[in-house]
Amino acid sequence: MRPLGWDNQAGYRQKKLGEMLLAASLIDEGQLVTALTKQQRSNKKLGEILVNLGYTNEELVLNLLGKQLDSPYIRIAETERIDKAIIQRIPENLAERNLILPVKMEDDTLWVAMSDPANQFLKNVLALLTGYHIKSYIASPKELKQAIAHYYSRSGRFEQTTEATPLHSYFLPLKQLGFTPRQLPVFAKYLEQQKGCLFIIGSEYSGKKTTVYASLRQLNFPDNDIVSVERKMDYKLEGINQLEVADTSDLDLHLMIDSVNQFNPNILAVENIQGVESWNSIGRMAEKGSLVIGTINTDQHILDFLVDFPNLRTSHYSVIEHLTLVAEQKLVRAICPYCQAVYTISGKTARKMGLKVKGATINIYKGKGCSVCNHTGYYGYTACYELLPINDTIKDLIMQKAGKAKLKKARPQEMTSSFNDVLQEKLLKGQVSAEDYLQVMDKNINQFKELKTAQIMATFWTLFERSGSVNAYLQYCRKN
Repeated sequence: MRPLGWDNQAGYRQKKLGEMLLAASLIDEGQLVTALTKQQRSNKKLGEILVNLGYTNEELVLNLLGKQLDSPYIRIAETERIDKAIIQRIPENLAERNLILPVKMEDDTLWVAMSDPANQFLKNVLALLTGYHIKSYIASPKELKQAIAHYYSRSGRFEQTTEATPLHSYFLPLKQLGFTPRQLPVFAKYLEQQKGCLFIIGSEYSGKKTTVYASLRQLNFPDNDIVSVERKMDYKLEGINQLEVADTSDLDLHLMIDSVNQFNPNILAVENIQGVESWNSIGRMAEKGSLVIGTINTDQHILDFLVDFPNLRTSHYSVIEHLTLVAEQKLVRAICPYCQAVYTISGKTARKMGLKVKGATINIYKGKGCSVCNHTGYYGYTACYELLPINDTIKDLIMQKAGKAKLKKARPQEMTSSFNDVLQEKLLKGQVSAEDYLQVMDKNINQFKELKTAQIMATFWTLFERSGSVNAYLQYCRKN
């Protein structure tokens, strides 16, 4: 993946750094080969690897890189105290996440210390946000962390957060998220069209961002310029330009989107779209033929969301014109595969639950509890989706502010399984429990005597196997 404005400097920099160190007899060819081999396995920068191996030191590497990138090496601790007015030129969240620090101003130029001065895209964004020409120093990442913590007066919290919750480079592919076999090709089809607006809606903490990251992974090809505008950067995605904005103001979000729009990326991801201005900015992106993948925090069902869309969310009809797919997402606890146990219920109870099954009995599953799942019976979560492809008829109805009944009638044949169908499939395959199925479908397990009895007996056997005493069961009964 070629980041915007990068002009392949990363590859050039790594090659030249090795040559420069060899030419200065600061490392030998064997050491360079060893470092390059490690780099292929770790994706770390060559200079960092050489320093970690003890072949050279950080200050020497940064000096050489600085000369090559026209970014002088600076030791921030040895500079004069930076004026507060200069610090305020760059928002704290951008400084923290990108390891940058404004150092001084000269007329219409802002000098910024950076851990990676080759990131021309970031420099362009800073120029748009600050209104200054940007020139860069190169500085040690460790020194930058300390200086940012000092100048933004958050030393204790920042250091703790940085060390305790590092950004990860790993994230799940689409096929592992929870799409059913029918749903996955439909979602992938609209994703790979690489145009229009694809929105993922759901309540807060329903896993929408994980779906976005998986989508970007699917699209992360060398010819794609991808930008992700995030409220909080939870993962570090290699080859994707990630920008973090404050989560308190729609103004910051729409200004960032408009800034990114000037660089014409063909794929934009936006987290937690809220205000009218941000929707309008997204409409302008879509008009250019870009793919916009957005998340929206809402407890509404897809059809309710679309009914309210013209009134509450945007006056910019380009968003509606370019809608391709809306995906609603929920998270459900997954049964632990290491202690999955089957039990039988009557077909009558199953049909009362809403399951589309035939026969006198059916098998469903629960986790018995084991050391792997800390005796809970659950191991992680599975996502459940409802997908609605947006055809021209639905677009017209949205613009006409039609009601839910008309939208429901216009749903295309291509629409995949409802939440009810998806949960049934996962229940019968042993991926989710009857208890969680009923909870998502807003039904109380106490209405189903057979299930409640099975649940109590399963709990009894779990407690008995762990303690060897009937007293554990009696205590459980008294509490419940």
